[in-house]
Amino acid sequence: MPDRYRIPNSVFIGCPWRTVRPKYERCAKQLEKRFPLAVILIDSAETPDAQQLFTLIKERLAESSLALFDVTGGNANVSLEFGLAEGYGVSRRLLLSTHRSSRRAGDTPIIADLAGATRLNYTSEPGLLRHLTQLFEQHPYTIRFERFLSNRYRHRSGPQKKRLRTLAVKTIHLARRQADGRPPLRREVVERLGGDAAGYSEAEINAVLADLHTSGLVRVGPGRYSRIEIT
Repeated sequence: MPDRYRIPNSVFIGCPWRTVRPKYERCAKQLEKRFPLAVILIDSAETPDAQQLFTLIKERLAESSLALFDVTGGNANVSLEFGLAEGYGVSRRLLLSTHRSSRRAGDTPIIADLAGATRLNYTSEPGLLRHLTQLFEQHPYTIRFERFLSNRYRHRSGPQKKRLRTLAVKTIHLARRQADGRPPLRREVVERLGGDAAGYSEAEINAVLADLHTSGLVRVGPGRYSRIEIT
């Protein structure tokens, strides 16, 4: 899949739905507060039709910059998703819970086709969060984001740096593609941030948007109805 189809900050996570998924959902909430990366966890409940679900999974995988797969229990769907990511040329990593309770009778610890692949083992949710945090820190988009913050706001005070960082992270997350597949309007993002509990002013929001655009982290036009895209 050519790079032009990738969303640079999109991270796809494939994992067993019933037992493992809740751990990733809790970790994702923490990670998205700190990092400018968008976690993609497909919810089968929202797409009950099997064919539509498979199509959605393929689309989200193809556009992701990184795909993480939890092979705990030897889930066949996760193996299929891993194969798709490999075919699309998406950077990918494997994770595996080695906790005794994760190994039920009859489960395959590692799917046969993936047995030779390097994996990150964890025994608890904090251990999983540590692995994910490290992967997010090493992600190219995070590195670009941190470089932008360091260069653009290096002369600001500590509290100002923290506020601007949080605003920049929130701005990037609000720039996620909408349900119809289109990037959000600048007006929508500014209005959402204007209603944030942190009390961001419109001038403050537009200044950060301009900085993100100049840095190449997002692309946005000058008009209220221009669309914001992750770049």
